[in-house]
Amino acid sequence: MELSPIAPHQENAISFILRNPYSICAVSMGGGKSRIAIESRKKLGLKAIISCPSYLKLEWEQEIKKWDSGAKYFIDKGTVPENVDDYDIVVTSYGRLKHFEKHFPKFKLVVIDEGQNMKNMAAKRTIDLHRLVYENSIPRVVVLSGTIIKNRVAEFYANIALCNYNPKLKSSPFLEKFPDAVEFADRFSYRKEYSIEIRNRMVKILTWEGHKNVPELKEYLKGIYYKVSAEEFLTVKEVSKVVQISESEIEELAEEFEKMEMNPDSIGGKAKRMSAEFTIPSTISYVKDLLNVTDRVIIYTDYVEVCNRIAEAFGVPAITGEMQPLKRKAVANKFIDGKYQVLVATIPSFSTGVNLQCANHMVFNDVCWSAGDLDQAKYRIKRIGQKEICYYHYISGSPQNSAILEKLDSKIKTIGAVT
Repeated sequence: MELSPIAPHQENAISFILRNPYSICAVSMGGGKSRIAIESRKKLGLKAIISCPSYLKLEWEQEIKKWDSGAKYFIDKGTVPENVDDYDIVVTSYGRLKHFEKHFPKFKLVVIDEGQNMKNMAAKRTIDLHRLVYENSIPRVVVLSGTIIKNRVAEFYANIALCNYNPKLKSSPFLEKFPDAVEFADRFSYRKEYSIEIRNRMVKILTWEGHKNVPELKEYLKGIYYKVSAEEFLTVKEVSKVVQISESEIEELAEEFEKMEMNPDSIGGKAKRMSAEFTIPSTISYVKDLLNVTDRVIIYTDYVEVCNRIAEAFGVPAITGEMQPLKRKAVANKFIDGKYQVLVATIPSFSTGVNLQCANHMVFNDVCWSAGDLDQAKYRIKRIGQKEICYYHYISGSPQNSAILEKLDSKIKTIGAVT
């Protein structure tokens, strides 16, 4: 099979990786980061270990078959191969990386997919990764991420620290200079030494800039507001029925809503969840109308129970973190093949590692707090190969969702400014 040509932005990223032994490849979602990593490995001719979320291991297998059919690869399904020397590429999950410890000196390239997940320096999987790279003086590391900062600037610290390690000196001047993530975030925007460290380590390519054949991006805010005062909330029984909460919770939730009316910055967890539940009937009705003008629609929510209820209304499986990765892929394939008109998923469980260009309408019943996760979800349809205009529909069930959308917009602008 003849391979499609490498896109100019991918060539630029590959060139950057070849020049920089430790690098962060922050190509936008849908820009083909897996191919960039695979092509870089081919050019370098190095034995590689790829660490990714467990549900993406099979996606990597497909990518390797497609872009490097001659490579011998091993997909970790709970066992470590007796002889790593038999393989050019090993694919494993974050949590199982430590099981390859005795083989680590044999790997000359470490690829971290969805690197934004390795943000916590105190997390065991991050500690294991840094230790294995440092102790074995791995010559090359590539971190892949379309949203290297998911929510806060401090989350950038772990990946910058990893990619500023010097394997020849077996030291990290960056960590000596900036030992604390909080201090790093506080000084990030105005200290020249930070911009120097970052500029030498990261390539950020906005895939869609300069691509005239990529459709225009349009976003729609569908405002459906349920403004309920504390008094109304206590007396309207329909509300408690729709929201499915006990009578004992009503007074507490009413107070939370009242606080929200007075101060949009005060958004409690229960009020946010309640807002999402309020919106379910409107989302279902809106999507049914939408299916009169398009053949497929993707619906996202931040909550498992909300996801289950919306999916039930359309007679399709709900994709949540409780569903096994293979089952998630099977559901997505049925959607891609046109057997399902609607795909319903929670944002955390299905916002990375899947291509859904078959659809161009995405509906958010509610949104999450993470700007990075929201961006990842949106780019499931806004990818290379999409030929239609992408429409995003936000169903706002209360002032909570509107305030969250405003805050997310502010976060996205901040993240864009520092990366």
